[in-house]
Amino acid sequence: MPETVEELEDYYEHQQLSQPTAMVHIDRTRLSATARALIPLIMYVVQNSEKDKDGFYYIKKSFVRSSTGQEKANQDYTIINTAFEEIRDQKIEWNVLREDNTVDEYDINFIIGRKRNSRRGSIGFEVHEKIEKYILNPRVFAKTKIIFMLLLARKKGGFDFYSLLDDELCRHEEEYREKVISIEIIKKLLGIDKEAYKVFKDFKIRVLKPLCEEVNKNTDIQVTYEGEKYSGRKFTHIRFFIERQPWQLPLFDIQRFFSLVEEIEGTKEIPMAKKTQEVVFHAASENKIIEKFVEQGVTKSNVEKALEQWGEENITEIFDYCLDQHNKGKVQSLAGYMASCLKKGHGMKSKAEKKAEEKKANQKKKANQDKKSKEREELRKEAKGEFIKNEVQHYLSTLTDEESETLLEELKAKSPPIIRRHIKTLNHPSLTLMIANRIPDYKVRLDEYLKEI
Repeated sequence: MPETVEELEDYYEHQQLSQPTAMVHIDRTRLSATARALIPLIMYVVQNSEKDKDGFYYIKKSFVRSSTGQEKANQDYTIINTAFEEIRDQKIEWNVLREDNTVDEYDINFIIGRKRNSRRGSIGFEVHEKIEKYILNPRVFAKTKIIFMLLLARKKGGFDFYSLLDDELCRHEEEYREKVISIEIIKKLLGIDKEAYKVFKDFKIRVLKPLCEEVNKNTDIQVTYEGEKYSGRKFTHIRFFIERQPWQLPLFDIQRFFSLVEEIEGTKEIPMAKKTQEVVFHAASENKIIEKFVEQGVTKSNVEKALEQWGEENITEIFDYCLDQHNKGKVQSLAGYMASCLKKGHGMKSKAEKKAEEKKANQKKKANQDKKSKEREELRKEAKGEFIKNEVQHYLSTLTDEESETLLEELKAKSPPIIRRHIKTLNHPSLTLMIANRIPDYKVRLDEYLKEI
């Protein structure tokens, strides 16, 4: 058990859940908030403990309570029991975005059994064998730190939203990504009824803004967003800008995290049988580099040893270096050379090389951000002009012929002499802003309109 803050930070750094993409992208609309929060917890238990002789896993009720944001003083576990029954009784659509091509089933019961006379303080549950298979041996997944589930527990949909962003970064092995999702699908993934928040402004204020603030404040991800119109004038999609950020354990709540260690470790206790095999999980990116080496004839065990010793980034550099040397004709036995370089760490880039690459990547990222910013400003400028034009046309349509003539003469008199002689009607471009400024609350409506772009 960790005794110092440093040991605690190291402990939580290694408490990870391998979340299959298909289980992140699930339809949560028919599940309560507690039932939704239970799903990653169940996956964590399946990956870190063993079934009893009857095929049941166990989870501590106190751990469920802490991880779903319930008050510690509340000893009524009715909500938790009901949530387990929800998951057992309902078919859940998973892999909603169809981004995991290894999945065959899309509509299935997650839990198929509950143990009523379970051990004191715990709940026994049986997982569908197909679900269990994907949880234990995920092919497309993200490694997510359990600490973020605890930090986001009190924010409805917080961890579901974080998992969606984290999965995107992990699967594509990048520190920065842009992801476009329809508002309809976002609601489905977050468990929001499709009829709720039909006005984009409401959806932004009540859902997107608070979720982004919670993730940015409490996790290793920084996210911003903008609405996009794919058809007509209505916002239909959201473009998310997702980026990793530095993070450390919040010291203001440190005693809570010390106390949670015992609950987490208690959940890992094997109820009736000993583990017969240690299951090693690798992130999707790690599996990919392992497979690359194996394809060249290097044994998987040698690659895994090097992965543990040098890390994913360094052995990827070794692979590229060895392949380059082979293509130049300097190496005859590629498999042997790779095995030797993995053992010695030969072929890893120097700090100067990495710094130069990082600088280049940052420049590219800044260029992309500047381009997006410029495009957005151009879009706002175009939208502003269109809005003002529509406002002016509507205002002019309410005037009588006499009022229009009077207004035209008044505005011509206020115009510079060089322009005045060219003004024949109120539709002259030089009069547009002058007319707009006469319209009541025009600037207030304009500001509100531009906020949505």
